[in-house]
Amino acid sequence: MVRCFIALDLESEELARNVNALQTKLDSTNSRFRHVSPKLLHLTIQFLGEVPEPLINNVKSSLSSVHFKPISIVLEGVGAFPSIRRPRVIWIGVSKGRDILETLAKEVNDALLPLGYKPDKPFHPHLTVSRVKFVRDREKLTQILMEERSSKYGEVLTSPLRLKKSTLTPRGPIYETLYEV
Repeated sequence: MVRCFIALDLESEELARNVNALQTKLDSTNSRFRHVSPKLLHLTIQFLGEVPEPLINNVKSSLSSVHFKPISIVLEGVGAFPSIRRPRVIWIGVSKGRDILETLAKEVNDALLPLGYKPDKPFHPHLTVSRVKFVRDREKLTQILMEERSSKYGEVLTSPLRLKKSTLTPRGPIYETLYEV
């Protein structure tokens, strides 16, 4: 079994710097986070989970029908799932390019449905920056998240659509591109 997801990599020094600055700000709350490495920033289009190795070629074949060229997106505004007051995941939203990403997610979903893969939740384009493990100062964390709600983090050219393998390690995930559309 191979843990897989479909994503657009976001390779930008400006974005990495801005995400790092946000993560440093979050750390000032003395809460515990598992931050996404600024070197691994990506927009997940669809998480597939554990894929049997013999099915990987079927997934690649299905993705080959998806038509996507890299686009410029603007990352702006911090939010949290399930909410800013009770954050478990902290993310940066997409302001420019959102419609194209939503269309892409639908196209990927349609391509993978015959293989039995369907999204477990509606698609909301976002860049995950941190997972919250423990909140020490909820008021300060909420204040930071509210202050960052309209902050701009950068304009980025996405990578092509990629099928990624994720290997979880104690030091964080290791991603490997298995296929690029």
